[in-house]
Amino acid sequence: MTVEYCWRNGIFIAGHGENTVTGNHIVEDCFTQHTGLSGILACGERPELPVSPTDPFRTRHITIRNNEVTQTNVVTDYNDTITNSFGEPGGVGEAITVANSVQHVYVYGNNVHNSRQYGIDFKNHVVDGEIHGNRIDRVIRYGIYLDAGETDIRRISVKDNVVTHCRAGIVLSREEDDDDSGDGLVFEDIDIDNNTLAHLSRIGIHFQRHPSKDQQDIGHIRRIRARLNTLYNTNTDGFYRDLNIDDWATFGTNLAGQPIVDGIELRGNIAWNPDGDMWMRANVADDARFTVVDNFNVADGQTTGIDPLFKDPLKGDFSLQTGSPADPVIRKVRLLLTSA
Repeated sequence: MTVEYCWRNGIFIAGHGENTVTGNHIVEDCFTQHTGLSGILACGERPELPVSPTDPFRTRHITIRNNEVTQTNVVTDYNDTITNSFGEPGGVGEAITVANSVQHVYVYGNNVHNSRQYGIDFKNHVVDGEIHGNRIDRVIRYGIYLDAGETDIRRISVKDNVVTHCRAGIVLSREEDDDDSGDGLVFEDIDIDNNTLAHLSRIGIHFQRHPSKDQQDIGHIRRIRARLNTLYNTNTDGFYRDLNIDDWATFGTNLAGQPIVDGIELRGNIAWNPDGDMWMRANVADDARFTVVDNFNVADGQTTGIDPLFKDPLKGDFSLQTGSPADPVIRKVRLLLTSA
C-alpha cells in the first residue's frame, strides 16, 4: 500500500477508551512519503495526551516490517504554523513513532531515509519491544531515539540496525517535565547490540541527560547495555563527540535514596574515524555504576586510535580484515556473550 501527501500521519494505529486493548496489527511492505507528521505512528493513547507508567497498555502486539518511509514532517496546511526544534515550520514527529502505552512492538527491516526530525522513536510507556535490522539514512536529527518521556521505557532490544548520514546514531534520553516529582520515571533493560553507525555529523551513541528537560534526580536508569556496535566517522562536524555516556554519571540519588543510574555497560564496541582522531566523553573509569571494558578505541577525551582494518568501509563493509588488531577483542566479547 502507498500512502502519501498526508496533512498529518500516514498510517495511524491507536487504542481507544479506558482499559481497551487493540492487538495483532501488522503494517508491512507499505510506502509512505510526504507526511506532515509521522509516516507510521502506533500509539496506545493519542500522543498529545498524558500517560503514566501505571496506565493500561491500550495497544499491544504491533509489527512494523519491511516498509519504506521517507519525507516525513514536511510543511503542510496542518503544521505550517508549528515550529520545530530548528525554528522552522513543519511536523515535530518521527518517521516511525511508537508512543504512549504500547506493549510488544516489533520494528523490523524498514528503510527510513531522506526525512526530517527522527528516524525510529520509542517514547512514553513503551515496554517489550525490538528495533532490529532497519536501515536509516539521511534523517536530519537522530536515527534511533529511545525516550522515557515522563514515564518509562523497559525491555527494548536495538540490534543489527545501520544508521548513516544523520546528526546522531542512537540516543537514549528522558524528556520528563519540570514538575514531575515522582519516582515512576524509569529507563531499564535496554540492549543495544551489533549496530553500525557511520558518517554522522555529531555523535554515534549518546546516553543523554537532556539539557533542559531532565534536571531532577528522580526515577531509575538501570541495566543499559551497548555491545559490539561499530562507530565509523561519527563526528564529521569535528567539534562534538563520537560517543558520550558520562552525561548519566551526573545523576545522583532519587527520592528513595537509591542511585538513579546502575548497571550501565559498554563492551566490545569499535570506534574509528578516517583521520584517526576521536573525541569522546566516557569519563567513568572509577564509577562502579558503569562497566566500560573490552572495547576498541573507546577512551575518554580526544585520542588517536588504531585502525581496526575494516574490509571496505566506504562501501559499507565493516567486517574485519584478517589480522585486524580489533579482532581479538571482538572474539573475546562474542565468546563471553555466547557462553553467558
